[in-house]
Amino acid sequence: MGASRADQHGPAFVQSYTRQPTLTVLSMADAPATPLNLAEHFPPTPTSEWHARVARDLGSQSSAADLHWAPAEGVTLRPFYRTEDLDQRRPPLNRRSRAWTVVQPLDAPITTATVEEARTGGAEALALTGRVSADQLTGMPALTTAAWDDLLQSAQGMRLHLRLEDPEARTVAALRERLQTHPSAPAGLLLADPMAAWAVAGAGDVDTGMQRLMASVADAQAPNVRLLGVDATMVGEAGGSAVHQIGYALAGVSEYLAAAHSEGIDPGAAANHLHLRTTVGTSYPLEVGSLRALRLLLPDVLSAYDAPEAVPPLVASVAERPLTAYAPYTNMLRGTTAAAAAIVGGCDALIVQPYDALNPEADALGRRIARNTQLILRLESHLGFVEDPAAGSHYLETLTQQLAEAAWAFFQDIEAAGGLRAALRNGLIQDAVATHASQQAQEVDERERILVGATHYPDMNETRAVPPAAPAEAASHPLPDDVPRPSEAADEIRTLVRSRLAADVEQLRYRTDQYAEAHGHRPKAALLPIGPRGMRAARATFSRNYLGCAGLAIHESTGYADVEAGLDAAEQAGADLLVLCSSDEAYRTLVPDLAAARDARGLSQPIVVAGYPADDVSALRTAGAAAFIHRRAPLLDTLSHLQSLLGIS
Repeated sequence: MGASRADQHGPAFVQSYTRQPTLTVLSMADAPATPLNLAEHFPPTPTSEWHARVARDLGSQSSAADLHWAPAEGVTLRPFYRTEDLDQRRPPLNRRSRAWTVVQPLDAPITTATVEEARTGGAEALALTGRVSADQLTGMPALTTAAWDDLLQSAQGMRLHLRLEDPEARTVAALRERLQTHPSAPAGLLLADPMAAWAVAGAGDVDTGMQRLMASVADAQAPNVRLLGVDATMVGEAGGSAVHQIGYALAGVSEYLAAAHSEGIDPGAAANHLHLRTTVGTSYPLEVGSLRALRLLLPDVLSAYDAPEAVPPLVASVAERPLTAYAPYTNMLRGTTAAAAAIVGGCDALIVQPYDALNPEADALGRRIARNTQLILRLESHLGFVEDPAAGSHYLETLTQQLAEAAWAFFQDIEAAGGLRAALRNGLIQDAVATHASQQAQEVDERERILVGATHYPDMNETRAVPPAAPAEAASHPLPDDVPRPSEAADEIRTLVRSRLAADVEQLRYRTDQYAEAHGHRPKAALLPIGPRGMRAARATFSRNYLGCAGLAIHESTGYADVEAGLDAAEQAGADLLVLCSSDEAYRTLVPDLAAARDARGLSQPIVVAGYPADDVSALRTAGAAAFIHRRAPLLDTLSHLQSLLGIS
């Protein structure tokens, strides 16, 4: 079957191994018989009866469907499952080992001290990323024998996970030679995926890159260094869903093995060089299910090339996309959630980003916390001692199955387009990723997707952070003479742009920080809770969190008797913005009264209304309201408008 895949991409090959994955339900029914038959004492309640009970409890205005969750396209989960809901069976999920490798990511500059810190701190492998330009290598030690001697000597006993952003694979042969010829050459993974690098760069001779990579595989003398890495992380970091990452990873495996056959390399031998890297996010059940689905589907693709047993190692990397630059300590919680999901899902190696990874001045504490997150999960939580911890959970089994089916369909779309390279050329993958990324951005803007510290519950005492988009400084090294010159064939495609969900709102907050630094004071919003106690308190709390996302200082109060008392306090506090917090009905008199009192004192602070009384908006604007903040207000546009009212450009 591998030969047909190598000879052509497209529907004919897709049809040759189109089969839906199946699952095994592990339950009490699979256990040996016991003297006590529980079914006799506790007869099962049919699922239909459970749904009827849920609908009855929810009342006539709701239904059990209101509790359904759709975490990804093609996936819809009910609030509960029972054994009779699942009647399909699957073989055990393939996993290389129960334990996973603790990987420490190292950013430039990489020194003997940082390597020694990682080793003594419990890391078992180092992850380095290098970027290749026309004549420079950035982010990694120089490709000289001396530089790699220093690194490999200090990293003795540790594995290396090397990632190269190099569409033309120009540096692969040189780097492979450094690793193979060193006396203490470590085992490791060389992730030099030309297709992923091509998608990020938007140009490059990817066909030549694939040929060079296959030539390195053919010449490889060190079986402990795997050379064929599928890098699905850029799909996740650009906003792709779990389905897109899994489908891309499967297509990458298929593309490599087909290319190996075309170059006269036995696909079975090439399969022994495979390894995969994916991102893992903070939606715990979704991430568990996605890794399990990928492990479930890989043998199906490998079987097409007569290598079903060559299950590649799966490296999970905590995604940078959900991280925040402001309130960075919340990234510890994100990293812990993602790490636990990756382990339960069955990763073979795990990379946890330091909580301050977005800070160019990140220090050793962040690296230590990242290592200890994994060590605690291993040594104290005892994860990694079970072959498949999620097996038997009807909820996670269903999620795994639905993700597998949706990802398999996406993979087949890629194959039908002619394979991964063709799908990148025609934009199939970019379109799918961009659509999902746009949906996520809209959820952030509408505050439906919570980013603690950025869009919800900002730390009001955090007055200055590093520029959210500031890149870390990395040393560049000239490429040696044995690295080929860049190809003149620039195959241009649409790029997959890495982005963070919090980046846009953090840029707004950083703009306020710059204003405060330039003017010597931070713009202040005075909350004026007046009127009915319950409504004013709720809207004051909402306003505090909403305006805090823009980095405004907040003057708070439990309430004022009237607008005059509120205006007195605001004037004394030096407020730049007046935020009325009351009921919709009360605004009809409070807005004109506050505007009149403000004007009578010769003040000019804009008046903001917390809420959106739709029938009165026009009249309230005429009476003096400059803006409205409410749950349905788009976050970025609203905060940007308020900044313009305050003179923050």
